[in-house]
Amino acid sequence: MNLTDNDIRQIIANLGLPEGDEAILSALLGAGEPVRLSAILERVQGAVPFGTRQQLSRRLSALVDSGLVHKRPKGPQTTYRPDTESVAQAYLDIDPGKRSLKWFHPARIEAYIPGETRLLPPEAAEEARALSDASLEIGDTINQTVFRRLMIDTAWSSSLLEGNTYTFGETEDLIEKGEAAEGRSAEETRMIRNHADTVDFLVKNRALLEPNTATLRGLHKLLARDLLESPEEEGNLRGGEVAIARTAYFPSPDLLTVEAGFEGIGRKAPEIPDPYEQAFFLLLAVPYLQPFLDVNKRTGRMAANLPLLRQGLAPLSYFNMDREAYLRGMVEFYELGTTSIMTRVFLDGYRSSVERYRTYFQTIAGKESVARDHRNTIRELVKGFVGAVADGKADPRDRDQFLRKHLTLNDVSVRDRIIIEANRELDRLGLAEAIGHGIDPETFQAYQDRV
Repeated sequence: MNLTDNDIRQIIANLGLPEGDEAILSALLGAGEPVRLSAILERVQGAVPFGTRQQLSRRLSALVDSGLVHKRPKGPQTTYRPDTESVAQAYLDIDPGKRSLKWFHPARIEAYIPGETRLLPPEAAEEARALSDASLEIGDTINQTVFRRLMIDTAWSSSLLEGNTYTFGETEDLIEKGEAAEGRSAEETRMIRNHADTVDFLVKNRALLEPNTATLRGLHKLLARDLLESPEEEGNLRGGEVAIARTAYFPSPDLLTVEAGFEGIGRKAPEIPDPYEQAFFLLLAVPYLQPFLDVNKRTGRMAANLPLLRQGLAPLSYFNMDREAYLRGMVEFYELGTTSIMTRVFLDGYRSSVERYRTYFQTIAGKESVARDHRNTIRELVKGFVGAVADGKADPRDRDQFLRKHLTLNDVSVRDRIIIEANRELDRLGLAEAIGHGIDPETFQAYQDRV
């Protein structure tokens, strides 16, 4: 955990704990493993204003009560360790101006070994895999429809993480109807459209793409289109400084360092065997390096979906992801190099995405099943209604009433779906469709004359 003595002092002071507790917390952070009270006493002797076992035990109890330290179990074998997420949260509660400056560490990428290094804990990856039970097949009608919903969800949710003020309904109208929302800026509208184009590209090409440098450049170009000062900045690495708000972290301004880090990400990401670790690596490593002048977090978020789509796993739409928690998780990784907050944010966000995806899939699968299993019933309803209207025996305005009267089923949910499908067929009825339903051209023309 990349904490300086100043950072630890600020944490202790911010929580209102007494001087000397920073030495205990520092000793626990430096131990690298759970340690017993006797070992802590050896580490802090001379550095704290108390030295007895009983005094140290009391201070440790206070640190446990504060949430900074975790104790287990009770008795003579009791050990203590820092609670990484609580320490990170306490650190992030300190004003960025009071935190020690943190610089880009090339080793964060260079030392990463695919298949060995873990940013996402194995148990978290297992939980994510358990959440995903969907199988995505290229060209499948159901999944193409679901992916359309994924496009809207992701475009809205990822843009919301950037502070975009489009509502979900406005995003839906923009993507489905091409209608830009009134009162929204051109930049916000472009951001939504760029996200939609990027998701569409990933879904259509998921079997052909790898998360290498070419793909990352391409994703950035799609996401940054018409949002940067110059088109030359779209998909190209930066050669100067970049500033990030609300953090004490400073990315490297050196082009050679940026190029080396970007090459490292593009070389190592495809070699990561676990798709969830691969997704998590891209989600964090790309914005940590800040290879582009802007749109880095968006690039990392969209790139993170590629490993999941390639492996037939439920995608991550970022729907309902807590914006403040996400930003804190990013800063935790920038400044401390740990991932406790982002691990929880990732799992919570993935759970919401999978549940929403499953709902879409089941709903659309139900409609497809009804259309398939009750094809003849739907055809007879359409043919009967057209014939009745053509003969003047039914009012076109009473279509729903006619369909319900002529359909007798005990299962209300199935009956409603059949009526929905019959209405859909009537809405798009042309001569070719009418013939397909067994309606002769003369009857169809008489029907057309009456509706």
